Amino acid sequence: MWEACIWPQIKKTVVTTLTYVAHKTERRERLYQLFGFDLTVSEDRQRPKVWLLEVHAAPACAHSSPGSCAQTNKLMDDLAKVMVDREERPHADIGEWEPLTI
Repeated sequence: MWEACIWPQIKKTVVTTLTYVAHKTERRERLYQLFGFDLTVSEDRQRPKVWLLEVHAAPACAHSSPGSCAQTNKLMDDLAKVMVDREERPHADIGEWEPLTI
């Protein structure tokens, strides 16, 4: 269900949202911004629907629980791979990040 239905909707929501605001952002070389997307999934077990709740331009990355601590550490490790390693080596490992085309 995740791979076939939910994940494609999440990617489409992210791409659509970023495409909509891309012309409103200033592009500068080597400048990155992390966005936080709050999403919810309907209770329909046959055809769940993903809904966008809000987008954070500066998401909190604090360690508020043991689970979030591990998640935030992984996020930061993988973010460094995207920003540094991928810049120098286009096919470098980027952890669990997935490039999306806008």
